[in-house]
Amino acid sequence: MYDVAIVGGGPAGLTAAIYTKRANKNVVVFEAVTCGGQIINTTKIDNYPAAPHITGVEFGQKLTEQAEELGAEIKYEKVVHIDGSYGNFKITTEDHEYQSRTVILACGTKTREMGIDREDELNGKGISYCATCDGGFYKNKDVAVFGGGNTALHEALYLADIAKKVYVIHRRDQFRAREDLVAKLKKRKNVELVLNANVAKLLGEKKLSGIETDQGQKIDIDGLFVAIGREPAIAGIVDNLQLDESGYASATDNCKTSIPGLFVAGDVRTKEIRQLVTATSDGAIAATAAIEQLQNPTPRDLRYDEWLKLYKIAGIGLKEGGLSPNSIEEKMGMDYATAVKYIDALDKISVAHSDLRNPVGHSLSIASLDDFPNPDEFDRKEGDDFIAKLK
Repeated sequence: MYDVAIVGGGPAGLTAAIYTKRANKNVVVFEAVTCGGQIINTTKIDNYPAAPHITGVEFGQKLTEQAEELGAEIKYEKVVHIDGSYGNFKITTEDHEYQSRTVILACGTKTREMGIDREDELNGKGISYCATCDGGFYKNKDVAVFGGGNTALHEALYLADIAKKVYVIHRRDQFRAREDLVAKLKKRKNVELVLNANVAKLLGEKKLSGIETDQGQKIDIDGLFVAIGREPAIAGIVDNLQLDESGYASATDNCKTSIPGLFVAGDVRTKEIRQLVTATSDGAIAATAAIEQLQNPTPRDLRYDEWLKLYKIAGIGLKEGGLSPNSIEEKMGMDYATAVKYIDALDKISVAHSDLRNPVGHSLSIASLDDFPNPDEFDRKEGDDFIAKLK
């Protein structure tokens, strides 16, 4: 059982790992491909405080090394499903199942596909979604970049230093990218802009040989780099998680989701700005919230059967005139130290509520209640069932 399971080894997830390990928690990070996240595809980072001109690969490596140095366990497994809530999450990967008390989702986003015929067939056979990953295969060849945002222009500028010719295909007549990137691109002599156009058809049999736009223009190329945006990589992983209309996870300012014990950080959550600095910020916030929850569980964090067990343990101790280690272990299947911890927590419970004032036939002289379950959180039927179980 882990204290914190982090899904995603990008800047948000690794920052969360660093913070939770520094709080001496048992932490695992699940990463499907390579730690570092999509930032490793950036040739140079210029907007992260105190780290000018660092490459994305170097940044990702340093983050990974720092998390591992602190003792975070990294498993290169793809998470396919998460079930449960605070205290009892089941994380299912393609290979194994794991348990954790809390979960931080930091799985980021994935590249949006064009959605046209033969895209999957030619993926890796002329179609790529990462210029820094695959650009080297197209040295002195003709390529195209499809997209008009910052990522697309970064890809085009990178490829302009490698390829013979770079076509930039964009569906509008103006780019959405930063003006400085547009200015740099227009200065490149081996870059040709194809505006007001979409990629409509892929040409070539066993590998890509060209494309045709929706304007009927045919362009002979060896490689097509798709950069038309990203979408959250969260679909189908968590049941009953509240999402916004675009499929991003909804969360509070402290990164709490609609599921107790489940936090979300980085690009996968609803937010205005998706940048490296906001991803690391989210990681720190989500980790701090998870640590706080582990140390001070609130009523909503505790399942009904868990706090039922607390009262039952208290009942055994009271009926037998004290906490006997043997009786606790025999009747509850729980070691003495754990039982004492629960009883210590019980000492904070107010039993002023009539239904629970005398649950085991004894008058409980217990002090005040702060962050612990109380019967007002349940309907009458559940309360009656609760009393019946105690007797």
